[in-house]
Amino acid sequence: MMDSQKTALVTSFEIAKEEQDERAFQEEENNDPSGSEDDVGEGESSRSEKRGMKRPLRNSHETDEEDMGDVQSILERFKADISKIVCAKRKRLEVDTKALLQVTTQKLEQIWQTEKEQRNMIQKDYSQHFLTIFKQWDKDIQKAEECKEKLGKLIYEQQKVYQQLRLIQSQRLNTIKQICEQFSKVNEEMEKKNEIVLIKSQNEIEKEFLAHRSKIRLDSVSNIVNPFWFTQAIHLKMNNCLVMR
Repeated sequence: MMDSQKTALVTSFEIAKEEQDERAFQEEENNDPSGSEDDVGEGESSRSEKRGMKRPLRNSHETDEEDMGDVQSILERFKADISKIVCAKRKRLEVDTKALLQVTTQKLEQIWQTEKEQRNMIQKDYSQHFLTIFKQWDKDIQKAEECKEKLGKLIYEQQKVYQQLRLIQSQRLNTIKQICEQFSKVNEEMEKKNEIVLIKSQNEIEKEFLAHRSKIRLDSVSNIVNPFWFTQAIHLKMNNCLVMR
């Protein structure tokens, strides 16, 4: 970027120099009315050769004013180019920031949606298990109540049946406890996994933001013109003008 800007500035100096030589040549022709028609006809063919010749001696004050005008024109064009570059960088920064925010939002929404689907699936699965167990529990309670009503007649026989039912109820309670513990364990593991996924996503997003910010800083630094180089270029132009006098 710096080399291209240097080349553009040198080209601008050369164009300004050629324009000054051409204006000097035209003024010389206008101030020389004694030339013949043949000289006028040959003027167009020899203009390119006279451009390379030294300019005639002119007023020092006028030459300084023209040189300062050329330098001012170059500075204005250079300022306009910098403004265009800054505007383009700002627009690209806005576009990149919007795109990055959109990608970040999509990632977070995807994570939340995945977590929600997993939670709903687990809740649905274990809700079905609980519903089945509770239905069986209700049936067992009803049977136990019926057995209690018959204890008066069949104490011995119904006592055995009642003990069996109590044993079954104990087994069902143990099953419920095991399912509850399993549900809690699975839920904790799911929360840990989701937390790890969220932390990884946040770290990736932070890395992308840092890389994006570093890229912006590097682009901004590469577009800044070295003031020392620019001052040397102006001094070189002034020295060339003094030598050509």
